[in-house]
Amino acid sequence: MKRKKLTHLEGSASRHNHRDSSAVEKYKQQWLGYLQRQSEKLSLRQRKTLWIILGLAIATACISIIVQSFRQAPGTTLFMPGPFKVPSTVSLDPNPELITVYHSLQVIQKTLDSLQESEEGKKLYEHMINKRPGLVDSLDFLLEHYRHLAPD
Repeated sequence: MKRKKLTHLEGSASRHNHRDSSAVEKYKQQWLGYLQRQSEKLSLRQRKTLWIILGLAIATACISIIVQSFRQAPGTTLFMPGPFKVPSTVSLDPNPELITVYHSLQVIQKTLDSLQESEEGKKLYEHMINKRPGLVDSLDFLLEHYRHLAPD
């Protein structure tokens, strides 16, 4: 396996990080040894009492954090958005661009329908439906939504 050649700065940073982690590890070991020696001096009853006091202190801290968060919470804690609605484009003077889009959608629908007339067209139609599964449903939805633009 080929080793990556370190630049001077990378090697320096690597040694520096290693030195820091080994210093932290050494400090942890010293602290652990100190606590071990101190706990050996305690009787079993004193150890149990210490654990109970420590547990109660941690439980009190947790409960105070929970109570504090409830006190600071706003009145409504749950946001539920309303149902999505497609904006209505019904107006007395329809947008000419929307009419053009609607007619383009009709052309696409007629083209897709005409593919069903030949065997080769059916294969192409199936391929398109497999590649874009929501195409026909989206097209039907848009045509229905903008149907008011169609001249009667």
